[in-house]
Amino acid sequence: MKYFIALMVPLGGLFWGLAYLFIVLKGIKDKAHGMPLVALAFNFTWEFTHVFIYPSNGISLYLNLSWFLLDLGIAYTYFRYSYKSFNIFYSINKVHWLLLSLSIFLIGFMLNLYAERFFSQLQSIITKEIIFAEVLVGFIVFLFVPACMIVMLFQRNSSQGQSFIIAFSLSISIVCYVIEILFNPFHHQWGNPFMMLLMAVCVIIQVYYTVLIYNQMKNEGKNPWAIL
Repeated sequence: MKYFIALMVPLGGLFWGLAYLFIVLKGIKDKAHGMPLVALAFNFTWEFTHVFIYPSNGISLYLNLSWFLLDLGIAYTYFRYSYKSFNIFYSINKVHWLLLSLSIFLIGFMLNLYAERFFSQLQSIITKEIIFAEVLVGFIVFLFVPACMIVMLFQRNSSQGQSFIIAFSLSISIVCYVIEILFNPFHHQWGNPFMMLLMAVCVIIQVYYTVLIYNQMKNEGKNPWAIL
């Protein structure tokens, strides 16, 4: 059992990285950004924070670094293709779009930075584990990914820039991390009601998004299991 639990972190990291890679490839193929602005800004700056400012420990540092490098590709697709969507749905000019985008990235960075500092101060009260703040903020940030993707899916009314395989990879990843937290004896102090509720909401929203994009692709006559 302990070997199975130990496998959850690298396995979850692998599927998260695959999801990022598929987002980049699908974005380039469809000429459309695949991760909404708020979700991208929060994820990008979380990874930046835990690679360069508050480096993670062990394998987590290498996973965060690989995600950050892949996130550079996602950021490229956003700044390369997203203005068209913003202009269609919000009727804003390019300067406004650019300033808005950079502002959200800056806000995301500040929230991640100060949230890490704040929750780190409370670690001695909540748990003795050094990485609790990192994981707690990470789950809060993750909430924005499927939630924002659901909004983008409804807004576009198409699977443009998105795919079931991306959602499926994210689902596998989040489930792996939840299993690792729930069954790793070193994390038994994480079983507080807030953390349990946070993880449950993350899984529910992610699964809901996965079902939505699967049905959308089926309705479009596309193979949901196709990578691109």
